[in-house]
Amino acid sequence: MNDRGWVALLLLLSSAVAAQTSTPPAESKPAEEAKPADVKPAEAAPAQAGSTSLQLAKPIAMIDYAQWEDETRVADNIVKECGSLGKQFADATENAGRSQGLNFNKSPQSDPRTAEQGLALKLVSATSAGNAFTGHRKSVTARAEFYVGGKVARTTTLTRDSMGGAFGGLKGSCSVLERTVTTLGADVVKWLKQDAR
Repeated sequence: MNDRGWVALLLLLSSAVAAQTSTPPAESKPAEEAKPADVKPAEAAPAQAGSTSLQLAKPIAMIDYAQWEDETRVADNIVKECGSLGKQFADATENAGRSQGLNFNKSPQSDPRTAEQGLALKLVSATSAGNAFTGHRKSVTARAEFYVGGKVARTTTLTRDSMGGAFGGLKGSCSVLERTVTTLGADVVKWLKQDAR
């Protein structure tokens, strides 16, 4: 192929990428515009009335890694190649909480289900479509359960979508998914603090 052929090919590819990234699909929103899903009722028995609020002065027990709720429902390449998503989600939740004045007791031995206050995080699903050339279309859904006195007080399921943000074309798929769970961590803290006292 001569120089003109290469230039034409590059122009064609760059215009395809520009068209892809400038017009997001109808069902997808950039991470900055996505809204957390509605709070869903707890599946387990709720704690007694009056004791479901987050107490800011008390520590919140949390495991240092968010497990996949059902790993078999997630694409193998995401589970194998993006193995740090669970840790990234737990760390992002802790960091966002600390910046909001929350005190976490995060460790592998923590059991949020038996603590005075506990937060259990799960990754429910993730999709990874597109790439740096065609545009990223990533999504992660997570579940958070807040426990008070060993009982589920509140549960929420949150979803975030991302097309990679600024310079998304220079990022790998796992990097975009990590960006998404970092935003989900901040969403969990906002939800957690809704009922704080």
